[in-house]
Amino acid sequence: MKVEKNNKGLKKYRRAWIVGYALAGLLIGCSQTLLTRDVGFPAPDQTETAPAAGTIVYTSNPDGNWDVYSATTDGRHSRRLTSTPAEEEGLMPSPDGTKIAFVSKRDHDYEIYVMKLDGTQQQRLTHVRGIDEDPQWFPDGSKILFESSREGNWDIFVMNADGTDQVNLTRTPVDEADPALSPDGTRILFKSLRDGAWRLYVMNMDGSGLAALARSDYSEGANDDPVWSPDGKRIAFVTQQDGNSGISIMDLSANATVSLPNDFRNISRHPVKYDGPAWSPDGSQIAFVSGRDGSRRIYVVDHDQSMPVPVSSVPVERGVPQWSPDGRWIAYIAGPPENRVIHLVNPEGQAHQELEHAKAEIAELRWVPAETPVRVGRRSER
Repeated sequence: MKVEKNNKGLKKYRRAWIVGYALAGLLIGCSQTLLTRDVGFPAPDQTETAPAAGTIVYTSNPDGNWDVYSATTDGRHSRRLTSTPAEEEGLMPSPDGTKIAFVSKRDHDYEIYVMKLDGTQQQRLTHVRGIDEDPQWFPDGSKILFESSREGNWDIFVMNADGTDQVNLTRTPVDEADPALSPDGTRILFKSLRDGAWRLYVMNMDGSGLAALARSDYSEGANDDPVWSPDGKRIAFVTQQDGNSGISIMDLSANATVSLPNDFRNISRHPVKYDGPAWSPDGSQIAFVSGRDGSRRIYVVDHDQSMPVPVSSVPVERGVPQWSPDGRWIAYIAGPPENRVIHLVNPEGQAHQELEHAKAEIAELRWVPAETPVRVGRRSER
């Protein structure tokens, strides 16, 4: 049952069994290194320097229904893109920034839709009973990857961008979850229960070349939120152990097997939670969310595992860090539930901006590229 939006929208409430699972064994064919250490927080340093990007899309519920909105990064324009009594979520702008794929329950079932960036020409793409979610565009915009429960368990599907030729790529009697399309669109990273425990796998787009990527030494271990590096050679993911977690990277081209370090435990003996590893567009840094010091903050770390830098000046309440297309800014959600705010911060934590005051909850956001730089200041009331 859906209770509220969490940092990944409503997805984990529909599949609560994903949280708390365990993985066993060692890493196979991979190199893995922990990225997290303890450091302090920066003081806010307001600046009028602005990101070279144009639009952020997000979901919010000012009237009780979850709808899709957009806001320009100069703070001048905000628009409601959907208006239905149903839930809208799972936003994914197309690679060319002209369309948005999203999930809606407006027809009494969770289906995938697509619309133009201005909210017009809304079209339903899936029509089969069951939950269809997590749409991901191919790099050329020709196809969409998604996951579905339509056949009784969670499988990974692909379809043309117009909704035709929907194909089940996994076809197993167990659940496959959290698919991530490689940057070149040729491989899929995902989690599966096919070996009796949640493990990371990778396969080619036609289902061939299946390989197990990550297993954990620990009976309570887990590998979650896997994401590709921009060059497709590495992945970042959350590793859990004994109620705590950390961010790790894995080199897909390496043959060495390395056990997870165990030095990411909270010294205060309280559970530590990490979320949302996100690679910078050039692959040189990873942003993630951690509650290691009592509140959720964004940290940035170089891919060579140097000391993580805490960059957010206020606690992160929802979502994972979202890099701007040029890698100069990170967007995140903060503030109390009745007045969420979209914040922007640079990777050094020295420049902070408030972009959008929703006066309501915000559950997720995505950055849409723009061609020309703009300036950002604190929004005036509309």
